[in-house]
Amino acid sequence: MNQRLRSKIQAAEMKYLRRVEGVTRIDRIRNEEIRRRLETESIQKTIEKKQLAWYGHMIRMPDDRQTKIIWNARGTKKNRKGRPQKTWENNIEEILKRNNMSWQEARKRAINRKTWKELINAIE
Repeated sequence: MNQRLRSKIQAAEMKYLRRVEGVTRIDRIRNEEIRRRLETESIQKTIEKKQLAWYGHMIRMPDDRQTKIIWNARGTKKNRKGRPQKTWENNIEEILKRNNMSWQEARKRAINRKTWKELINAIE
């Protein structure tokens, strides 16, 4: 998910939450305040948690499953001109970095489903 898509998702989410709360942008109430009043979590945080949950699922998955085979496969396609496209793994790596965790540490924790779930729920 790139920054442009994140921005669009947040804008749509806040438009909906403001409408639910009954306030407009003219009222100049911050997004965090609206979320606090409605006691909701950012949809981006929810997406990140779901991505991490899927990552843990993929780590625990047997190696002979089709999904894991495709995930581990690397294409031989020639790269296009310009910046490389951001991949799902790049998103996971970014989330892990923000939470001060390395790939190796995440892999170790993801093997135990219970500790992985606790870790995901602790992310703010």
